[in-house]
Amino acid sequence: EQILQAVQRMNRKGLPWQEESQFQQGSNFNACKKPINIRNLELFFDEIQTNHHNCQLVLTIDGSFKATTQIHKAAIAWVVEDRTGNVIFQHSTQVHALTSLQTEALACLLALRHLCTVSCQFVLVRTDSLLLLHALAKLDNCPPQVRSIIENILCIGQFFFAVQIVRVQKIGRAHV
Repeated sequence: EQILQAVQRMNRKGLPWQEESQFQQGSNFNACKKPINIRNLELFFDEIQTNHHNCQLVLTIDGSFKATTQIHKAAIAWVVEDRTGNVIFQHSTQVHALTSLQTEALACLLALRHLCTVSCQFVLVRTDSLLLLHALAKLDNCPPQVRSIIENILCIGQFFFAVQIVRVQKIGRAHV
């Protein structure tokens, strides 16, 4: 009975992935040519804009999400490389998530958390998720199921001197 009530409440509010598409429509950063600075994170919506020479490590993140009517399958992966492209560390795991944005945000958070254990000050994060960049740029418009994850990403970013998060067209190495 409690599960039925929860499903009915979700149906009245809208499904999480519906909120996500509304969030995407409300953000217009696609035409943004300058990086957006939030705390010490620098967000790039186009890979051409980035300045790679300052980064010590390149972190490539990716999330995989498949929504079905009963089960949501999600997995995340990340690869840490040095500036020359040598793989230092890679990790993948299954996670519990309600949306693709939540999956991408978890990949970013857990990968940055891992990098906190390494003495690194300048990090370049590569993602193919435009939704993640939108969420980081506009926390106030963020769907509720990912807001705390995005806040944690912003907080953990303060452990580094600089974090550049750049959108790339396609992720090659971190696929799960």
